Amino acid sequence: MSLVPDSPLARRVAPSPNHGERRTGRPDMLVLHYTGMESGAAALARLRDPLSEVSAHYLVFEDGGIVQMVPEVRRAGMRARGPGRARPTSTPGRSGSRSSTRVMPAGCRPTRTRRSKR
Repeated sequence: MSLVPDSPLARRVAPSPNHGERRTGRPDMLVLHYTGMESGAAALARLRDPLSEVSAHYLVFEDGGIVQMVPEVRRAGMRARGPGRARPTSTPGRSGSRSSTRVMPAGCRPTRTRRSKR
């Protein structure tokens, strides 16, 4: 996928294969998610891993740098609901009209996550 940043704030692009067709046009809301991972590099690797089935439009690193992974005209990937799986955090029925951004706040400690068994 050839990706051109939608925002001049994105320092670079790092395309993720985890995206799909958006039900509506461009996003009209921004949803921030805390990744809880060890580092921005680890979060970027996870969001670009095809097996994870998750991604975000943008990732904000600890130093404030922004990387775009999915074009805003596409829907960022999210795993289905279920035990040990990520859940959408937006208003039901609105997942096609949001932009998902993962955040790596400086000074936050990583959280433990339960990995699902496949």
